[in-house]
Amino acid sequence: MNKVTFRREGMWTILITFLLFLLGIHIVTRDNGTNVGSIYYGAVPGFNLEQPDDSSFTLLDLRGETWVINYVNKIQSTESSLMANQIHKFVQDWGYKQDINFLTIANQSNNKDLLSFTKQNKISEKRWNIISGSHQDVSNLIQNGFHISLDSIKEPNRFILVDNNGQIRGYYTASNQKDIIRLVNDVHGLIRIS
Repeated sequence: MNKVTFRREGMWTILITFLLFLLGIHIVTRDNGTNVGSIYYGAVPGFNLEQPDDSSFTLLDLRGETWVINYVNKIQSTESSLMANQIHKFVQDWGYKQDINFLTIANQSNNKDLLSFTKQNKISEKRWNIISGSHQDVSNLIQNGFHISLDSIKEPNRFILVDNNGQIRGYYTASNQKDIIRLVNDVHGLIRIS
């Protein structure tokens, strides 16, 4: 074997090894990776809604924290129970040390129902808030602020990921397991870059 053949074979070996290395990185990261750091759907606009204890909750309360937000049309519904169960699972999976909060926006003006939902679902004020307001204020925030259509026939079962600067970073269908996996990956990605 002469030197030219040896060099050529060595270069091919290095090139093939490098390509296999890149392929391996792609395979490992394609399902676990996230590009959430480069995605923006716009900023959450200013709003002023109320918590069940009649205290105000505004855009300023979102700032500085990462939020998973959902909307429910009726607080005492099957849809709201399913969303609440998913949020409880997130809290269990992510633990209390994670820098993530949850917010449920309810199209409900009855504080008695909100308080009942809060008690029934053991909503922690430190991690999970529930807010409401007039039908017009809530609908305006959901449709014009979060860009989610409020179809009167079907209630949206979406989670919205909002970063610590109030920027919308993703939308996820709560009943779609692939979307839930993507949400989990995106939350971890946001926490890493925050």
